[in-house]
Amino acid sequence: DALDEIDQSTKDEFVRALFRFVPKLPKWMKLVVTTRPELNIIPKMPYVTVIDIEKCCNNNKKDINFYLLSHLQEIYFEETREKLKTAAGTLCDISKGIFLFAYFAVDIIKEKKPSLSQVDKLVPINISTAYEEYVNRLIKDLPIEEDRFFRFLEALVASNGCLPKAMAFEILEINESSRREKKIASRALNHVIPVHYEHFTVYHKSLIDWLLGKDQEEHYFIVKENDGHRVLAPLCYQQLQFVKDHENFSSTLNECEKYALRNGFYHMCFAGGFEDQLKLCVTDLELLSPMLLAFNGFMVILVSELKSVINILKLSSPHLKEFIAKLSDCRRVRYNQFPQIVFQTATNCSEENEVRKQAVRLLGTPKYHHLPWIEFTDGGWELPSDLARICDFKLSLDSKIALCIGEMNNSQSFFAKFNTESRTCIVNGVREEVAFRCAISSADNYAVAAVTTDGGVKLINLETLQTLQVQVIETERVPFECCFLSGGAQLAVGYSDGAVLVWDIRTFELKTELIGHTDFVRLCLPLPGNRLLTGDSKGTLMLWQSLQFGPQFVRLTDSSWVSIFRPFWGTVAVSPDQTKIAALCRSGRDEVKINLFSADDGKMLMQLDESKSLKKNLSFINNTHILCGAIYKFRIRNVDSREKQNPKGLCCPGGLISSIYRINILELEFVACFMISGEEKLMWFTLHNII
Repeated sequence: DALDEIDQSTKDEFVRALFRFVPKLPKWMKLVVTTRPELNIIPKMPYVTVIDIEKCCNNNKKDINFYLLSHLQEIYFEETREKLKTAAGTLCDISKGIFLFAYFAVDIIKEKKPSLSQVDKLVPINISTAYEEYVNRLIKDLPIEEDRFFRFLEALVASNGCLPKAMAFEILEINESSRREKKIASRALNHVIPVHYEHFTVYHKSLIDWLLGKDQEEHYFIVKENDGHRVLAPLCYQQLQFVKDHENFSSTLNECEKYALRNGFYHMCFAGGFEDQLKLCVTDLELLSPMLLAFNGFMVILVSELKSVINILKLSSPHLKEFIAKLSDCRRVRYNQFPQIVFQTATNCSEENEVRKQAVRLLGTPKYHHLPWIEFTDGGWELPSDLARICDFKLSLDSKIALCIGEMNNSQSFFAKFNTESRTCIVNGVREEVAFRCAISSADNYAVAAVTTDGGVKLINLETLQTLQVQVIETERVPFECCFLSGGAQLAVGYSDGAVLVWDIRTFELKTELIGHTDFVRLCLPLPGNRLLTGDSKGTLMLWQSLQFGPQFVRLTDSSWVSIFRPFWGTVAVSPDQTKIAALCRSGRDEVKINLFSADDGKMLMQLDESKSLKKNLSFINNTHILCGAIYKFRIRNVDSREKQNPKGLCCPGGLISSIYRINILELEFVACFMISGEEKLMWFTLHNII
């Protein structure tokens, strides 16, 4: 109802969203919207049926006549029906088709109770007369001076017809501790400005138009909107200072503080003389973060408010512009944990940015210690500009070395080695004519095994990067994944036909052939006791027991639950104590779950429900918590209590991260492969305030 009365800053966005999704509603569902015929609404609804309700149309007059007759029958129940019809018809003609007039007429008749023949002489001539009569009555009933009452009317107009009671009482200078004065004031104002959810609310736009003199009739109570901004601006600034004093603003904001967060910038901009206060507010994260709470999480409103303030103040701060630009990338994202996205965006700014420094400082204080955030500790490891894609990325067993292989635009392979302690690239840019599919380092970090696309396996010295040995199998089998076993003495290689062959690392003599998979083997993970976890492209996981006593396996997944993504990068993870296996799975009904298995016997321990937006990323933070990668965010799951540590996700602003390929873990510091502005990068980041 009254779509035209939505605040102008949100109207366009609301109308655009509303009528974008209306055609997608089921055929049995209809949506009825009322609005005045405004130019910025009607043209955006070309496919809807528009029904014009004219004041003078017969159906509208019948509605008003029925309304008047039904109330007159209640008041004058002893009169004949013919007299009641005559009186209702007379009042209907006076109303000129305006329903609000009929409402006021009934209200006055109930109060004064004239004879039926005199009702047409007591009711006002038009809406303007009705409002003037009501406001005159208000001044008589309210125990306040006329000057204060006019200040209240100015504030009411500037607030767009929704003013918190406590703020209104402060403007009227009514004693907050006096229940009697507040009760008298509320009862008197309620006739024209009813109280709704602790706010004085104008229920019809015509009252605001009348107070501003838009009905082209001069009257005593005309006020100016800018005067109202000057009344409300200092009150809002005072409330904003109160917000900063809250220990936990997410649950303790009162209605005045919420109003100040939602409208304070707006009033201070148009009041004039509040430039210094605006500059303090626009750069203060302690105010910007709860603003999202007051704006109900619509980032687009927050960003538009900040931009308008910056334009008015003519601020040219590059730090502030960088922050607003990053915040703009999140404008269509809505979160339950509203302040987190503001602080997360600020910490993603450049290190010399003052907004970032303020955010990091505040996040270290007890007030914000509950707020989870991601700290990107450097700009990422540089990769070649002509890199087509990252094929594999793994940490060594001791997590000191990180290996990255990729495919170049010319189909050459790219190989890089990173030191995770110093976070430096040791070797960057070793290229081979034959592309690599995957790579894994030995337990002593002496060598790396790399599977090549020509059907071979290479052993490369990690220090000299010289090729130690090359094995090419002259069969139709194509290797896809490999890992070291027995402390580096053996190498398990998964092939295209589902076989897993275990080779001696020195002689490349075949030691064991593991048969069980029926499709490409895309996962090989070593486990204690010379055991092996493998997975194929059909989503089947197998746990191979002690290999020296013969290949025995336990099938972890069945036909109803398979791995959600192929290949297996990041889809399966093993806990740090190597007692649990977590696998991201889906069913035929597209249900997404995290299946948790015992690494000892392969039995399923539990299933955790997950969001469909979850991507192919899974890693243990510790033995009880799992980190999952979704679109633009991370999710934390507690495998002991089954709880979601952050149900709505740990936000990653969309302008920085568009998709996540793989997560590797080193305590609470992570290395991940991200797609940023169309380029793949390896980023190092730390999770704070997570557990």
